[in-house]
Amino acid sequence: MNQQFRTELALAATLHLLSSSVTRGMTPAKTVALLEQLRILVAEEDLDPVLRRTCSELMAQWRETQSRFGAITPPLPAEVAQGAFH
Repeated sequence: MNQQFRTELALAATLHLLSSSVTRGMTPAKTVALLEQLRILVAEEDLDPVLRRTCSELMAQWRETQSRFGAITPPLPAEVAQGAFH
């Protein structure tokens, strides 16, 4: 997967998760998924600096939200790929 597509996919997933959290309610799983997408975007060196900073600020806010759910450990990528979290 090329880097531009990965970045665009992460941005699309972030917007979807934010919208879903508002319209259908927030869950610990959505919070973990959202934090992962934001992490991908913050790590993207070619991302517009304003967008990158915004994603970083959102990540800090959502980490605070995550702390309200208690310690949530995100699934390991291998577990997700094997379908352990369907």
